[in-house]
Amino acid sequence: LESIPLSDQVLGEADCVAIVTGHSQYDYQAILDRADMVLDCCNATRGAVARGNLLKLGATDSPVGVP
Repeated sequence: LESIPLSDQVLGEADCVAIVTGHSQYDYQAILDRADMVLDCCNATRGAVARGNLLKLGATDSPVGVP
């Protein structure tokens, strides 16, 4: 694995953005607005507005539905 600086271009080119640890310095709404698919493993996007591109690990109300 390697770290890639977060940018609009990186978000737009990614097949899926995985959030595995929440950090207050990231704008999760901006990530949701720019990424095609977001996998949130730690509820970092709580309160943000998704456009059908958010999958929350373990959530029963996610669009794709992960048990």
